[in-house]
Amino acid sequence: MYNHGYLSCFQMKKLLYLSAVLLLLLSACADDKGVLEVLNRAESLMEEHPDSSYALLVECDSLIPQQSRRTRMHHLMLVAEAANKLYRQMPSDTLFLEAVDYYDHHGTPNQQLKAHYLLGCIYRDMKEAPQAIQCYYDAVEKVDTLSGDCDYTTLFRVYGQMADVFNRQIMPDEELEALEKYSKYALKAGNTYRYLQGIERSVSSYNLKGDTAMILSTENLAHNLYMEYGFRQAAAGAYTTSMYIYIERKDFKKAHELMQLFETESGLFDGEGNIKKGREHYYHCKGLYYLGVNQLDSAEFYFKKLLRYGYSFDAYRGLIEVCQERGDAASVIKYSELYTASFDTLVTDIHAEAARQAVGMYDYTRNQKLAAAKAIEAERNRSIIYVIATATFFIVTFLLCLYLHSKIKNKKKVSQLSREIADTSAQYEKTKEELAERQMQVEDFQTQYGNLKQKENWDAMMQSPVVEALKERLQEPLKSRPVSDKEWELLTSLLCQNLPLFHARIIGNCDLSLHEQHVTILTRLGFHPNDMVILLNLSQQHVTNIRKSANKKLFSDDSARTFSKNLNQI
Repeated sequence: MYNHGYLSCFQMKKLLYLSAVLLLLLSACADDKGVLEVLNRAESLMEEHPDSSYALLVECDSLIPQQSRRTRMHHLMLVAEAANKLYRQMPSDTLFLEAVDYYDHHGTPNQQLKAHYLLGCIYRDMKEAPQAIQCYYDAVEKVDTLSGDCDYTTLFRVYGQMADVFNRQIMPDEELEALEKYSKYALKAGNTYRYLQGIERSVSSYNLKGDTAMILSTENLAHNLYMEYGFRQAAAGAYTTSMYIYIERKDFKKAHELMQLFETESGLFDGEGNIKKGREHYYHCKGLYYLGVNQLDSAEFYFKKLLRYGYSFDAYRGLIEVCQERGDAASVIKYSELYTASFDTLVTDIHAEAARQAVGMYDYTRNQKLAAAKAIEAERNRSIIYVIATATFFIVTFLLCLYLHSKIKNKKKVSQLSREIADTSAQYEKTKEELAERQMQVEDFQTQYGNLKQKENWDAMMQSPVVEALKERLQEPLKSRPVSDKEWELLTSLLCQNLPLFHARIIGNCDLSLHEQHVTILTRLGFHPNDMVILLNLSQQHVTNIRKSANKKLFSDDSARTFSKNLNQI
């Protein structure tokens, strides 16, 4: 009895399926000829004139609901493709999942490739990196690269989008792998420019890896290949990272050559020397160059210009160095505070982005299941509408079979989803640990940079002529003379340039007497109290009393012994 019932259900489903197919064929025959012609025309214009293609597709929007499913899905695919090319709002992921499902069951490998690729682009615009990457992987699995009609153009675009996502996720090895395939399939598609662009784009991966040798080699290779194939403007723009490397190496002549090539032949600058919108970070490179060749006014101009386009972190850091070179302690303090605020904002943004991606990874599996369930539900509802036209009996039978099947399937889904949520939770914890590690690396870098700069400033100050002269004077104490007013001016200027925070706190401090200021300066420069007796022409006890008094005023410490230790912390 049970087997007989099962066969009846199976036969009913088969009959129901045949009836639905018949209705689909009948509706397909009823498609408006004019709509099909518009879609064909829009498809032919897609590559060269996507704006015209999009306009045609919009014109027939009102007629699409009356068309067959095949025509509706074709229209939806074309709309998503045109919107993607024009940077317009693409269809929602929920809506486009229907197209993906349709082409997975009824489309060619090329259509399946494009459907999954466009779904990935939709998730890309939603800033859902895990979903986007999964869609791109699904897309390349659909294509048959050995087929004579393989859509290599869409295929290399898939790998290009993958590379962008990997770059934003700081995954240089994966980005390099994607770019290699991007160039490979661009060449197979006959697109030489994109093939060369893939080589140039790999510089971003080497930059993340800190491999300057590969950066210089790759940009030089890209330049030469661009020139060989006649892309002169692209060739002129191929050295954007090399410029920074040569500036850092203080090879300003080579850096200037590359900058001149970029500005005169890349086609990215207007008649007034302003770079194309979106490329304004180049002003940072200009500022660093002029800072390196000691043209401080020009350096300040470009750092402030950089600031106008939102690059506050790099701009303030450059302005601090300009003011340090000028000995402008007040401006150093001002820009240091702004730099610290911009750094805090940058770290906060990094935290927020990492946290958002971690949550996105956690929700990824759940969202996929919900979207798939909605797509299945939509398809089932349409099937019911078609079946009603055939017979009420078939509808009841179909729903009963579907209920029994779904009940078993849902139990399996719940079990599987529980396991996947546990796995994703573990991944979420791992991501938080990686985020904490990244924060520590940022703090270590900031500390190392500050310590290195402070050591350079200290060494330069201690090797200055005025400090060396004071040290030599101590070799013959009987012939020595006190520090002159001119020497105090030189020492004060040195402190302003190399220890701006110390200078701002000590010099001009109304609470400190002139003797206390002088003793404080000599103490910070490492001179022993016995040396101060000679250099200041004071008694040993007088020097001790001054050190004790200054220590109390500055640090609320009523002792002369701890004075040097306290000063070294400024």
